Amino acid sequence: MIDKTTEPIRLSKPHNEPIDIGLEVVVKNEANPLYYINFYDELISLLMESTGEKKPRSLTRLASKMTLINESPFTIYLLFHLYGAFTLPVLNVELRLLGSDISESTVRRVVRDLEHQGVIVKHFKAGPGEKGGRRSYVYKVLNASPEQVNKAFDRERRRQSPRFDLVVKAVQMLIDEYLEPRDLKEITGDIVTVHLRDWRSCGRLAMRGFSFGDIKEATLTELHEHGVKVIR
Repeated sequence: MIDKTTEPIRLSKPHNEPIDIGLEVVVKNEANPLYYINFYDELISLLMESTGEKKPRSLTRLASKMTLINESPFTIYLLFHLYGAFTLPVLNVELRLLGSDISESTVRRVVRDLEHQGVIVKHFKAGPGEKGGRRSYVYKVLNASPEQVNKAFDRERRRQSPRFDLVVKAVQMLIDEYLEPRDLKEITGDIVTVHLRDWRSCGRLAMRGFSFGDIKEATLTELHEHGVKVIR
């Protein structure tokens, strides 16, 4: 989880003059969506230039530590900018795995605002998964590639699998207890196997009748989707 006591990151222009990046400086200009897009993209460029960081996972964590009046719109736009497309349920999962405390109601409001600004658009509904139930819309940035949209559909399909909650829990435990304490950005399949077996044997991770191999493969896939390099 994010350490909220971490010293906030200050962004600077190339000549090191501090700048105000509070989101309240955005002037409502609903007739020109590119105004909002350019504003958010400039913040992303400043974040990359000031920190030298380019990996999606690290960038989104850095964004949550920025001294913004309201970091929620920027953090959510940053995820769309990096991944191209999301359904709301998968977006909430992504934020949770990043340690964000942005509530689901705030996510819905921000996505609605970004759509109203023309920054993202509502795409097709994702098809029902193994659980059936309601279908979720895929939201995408204007320049999202077909591959990014297809990945969003695929992640929504996986989310509706009965084992998805178990996989997300395993991924969160691996991040919190193995990757982050060691400041690692990669993991081997053998390490995942060892941890999953340990957590299963001590009762921390109940497999609930699912195949160990299926849970392991789904966990490796989700880690990869989350920006962790997986070495098999």
